[in-house]
Amino acid sequence: MEHIVDEFVFTHRDQQEVYFDVNVSKLLDRHEVQGLVLKLYNITPQKLREQELIRSNQQLDRVIIKQRMISKPRSCRHWDW
Repeated sequence: MEHIVDEFVFTHRDQQEVYFDVNVSKLLDRHEVQGLVLKLYNITPQKLREQELIRSNQQLDRVIIKQRMISKPRSCRHWDW
């Protein structure tokens, strides 16, 4: 039995994205079944939290970089050539 796991995003008719974790089990070699078993798990809430965390981390990185630039005394800047 071959098993495939992947992640898909579908766009709902209201243009909202819905994320799914998809598990596919191939049962083609079984004479009594000969088919596929698909299991879809809606992981939209987790993906939205993940995207928000990424945005938050990017914003924090920008603030830290900006703060480092502001906090350096101007007379101590060094140029490497």
